[in-house]
Amino acid sequence: MQIPRRVGAGQAPPGGSATNTRDFISRPSGLPRYSLPQMIRRDYLIVGAGIGGVSVCEGIREHDRKGSIMLVGAEVALPYHRPRLFPSILGRSAPAPEKALIHDAAWFAKHHVDLRLDTVVTQFNLERKHAVLANGQAIEFKKACLATGSRARRPQVATVPLPPRLGPVHTTSSFAR
Repeated sequence: MQIPRRVGAGQAPPGGSATNTRDFISRPSGLPRYSLPQMIRRDYLIVGAGIGGVSVCEGIREHDRKGSIMLVGAEVALPYHRPRLFPSILGRSAPAPEKALIHDAAWFAKHHVDLRLDTVVTQFNLERKHAVLANGQAIEFKKACLATGSRARRPQVATVPLPPRLGPVHTTSSFAR
C-alpha cells in the first residue's frame, strides 16, 4: 500500500491530476504572500461611542461580566457628556475636561471594553453578524447595537440673516472638535 504524499506547489500528483487547485498552482516568484486579515470575534459590538454606546456597555457588564465587548466610534476623544459643555458655550467658565468625561480610559480597560476611537464601521451585515471597519479589519459578533445618535440639522433659511449679536451658529459637537 502506497501512502499518498503531499503535493508541493507547482507539482501535480504522480499519475494524475490534482484534487485541489492550491496543490499545483504556484505563486509567481517575487510576489509577496498575502494573507486575509484575521477575523476579530466579539460577543458584543456597539457602534457609536457616545452616551448611548457607553450606557449599553454599562448594561452589558451588569448582566454579563465575561462577554467580550467592542465599542467603536468616529469620535476622537473619550466619550463625554455634551450637556456639561453648555456653560462654556454660554460664555461661563468651562468645567475641567475630565469632569465632562463619562468614564476615563481606565474604566474601559477595567471592564474589558475594547474601545476603538476615531474608527468608522463601513460595512454592517446583521444577517451574517459581520462588520468591517474603515481600516479593513473584520469583526464577527454575536449581538450588536447601533447607538450612533443623531446630528444637529440647521434649517436652510437663506432669506433671513442672523442678527450680529448672535454671531455664528454652533452645535455642541462642533465645540467638542
